[in-house]
Amino acid sequence: MSDTEEKTKPRRRRGRKKPDRRRKPPCLPQKVVKIRNEDKHKGNWYESWDKPKNRKIGNFTHPYRMILSAGTGVGKTLTAQNILLQAQATDRPFKEVYICTCSLGTEEWNNIEPTGIMTVIPDFEMFDRTKKSLLIFDDRELLNLSRDEQNKLSTIFRFASTHRNLSVMLLFQCWFDIPPIARKCSNVFIFWKPRSSRELTLISNNVGLEPEVIHELFEENLTSPYDSLCVDLTVGSPWPMRKNIFAPILNENGECKLPSLIYHRKKKERARDKKLREEGDEDD
Repeated sequence: MSDTEEKTKPRRRRGRKKPDRRRKPPCLPQKVVKIRNEDKHKGNWYESWDKPKNRKIGNFTHPYRMILSAGTGVGKTLTAQNILLQAQATDRPFKEVYICTCSLGTEEWNNIEPTGIMTVIPDFEMFDRTKKSLLIFDDRELLNLSRDEQNKLSTIFRFASTHRNLSVMLLFQCWFDIPPIARKCSNVFIFWKPRSSRELTLISNNVGLEPEVIHELFEENLTSPYDSLCVDLTVGSPWPMRKNIFAPILNENGECKLPSLIYHRKKKERARDKKLREEGDEDD
């Protein structure tokens, strides 16, 4: 660097820094603060397993998003009607029940006297948040939907259920054809053993269980073609795994908990060690 460049280089001023007179933001709390969401809690219609008390095992907490998946003739509709009757027998029943199906002439739901039957996916604005409501999709075609219908279905599962006092049931015959938004937003899954082991593996991934655990449950606990597995992922559910909704599935400690792959492997190892010990005793 030449002498000329050194002379033209600005010198750094020395001395005290000027105080920063800009307004500083207020100090934020160092812990999470619970802020009440009035849009969700208006009317106090949110339910939990502790509120109201003495809740029966078949009375799922409202609002829920539930998927029932099975082939024909195993009892999907009958199971859905039984779940509805469990809620209607309480002091907080559904005020409105809507059926979205493929035909207006269906008589399958006449025994529950629905508020309305429709063939089009409804707009979420039709549901009154002051009334506890239930919307049931019964084998409604959801694959080749228009863009407007896709938006309506997505809004029902993402927004309307938690902001419009609305529970949703989706009855479908094939897990592969269930829209992804429904699988991602649902918290209760009821399914029967499918014909394809690949489909059962996909179900296990969507409900948060290992495939080995699901396959073992259907081999040992759910042996009848009419047996269903209920996985309730609702926060605080005392019965996250059930057989045919009303029978909790217990582990070796007598607890109803979602099994992990570690527990499954340890169980397999204990069974293998026991078999080896028995074979050793026979040889002696």
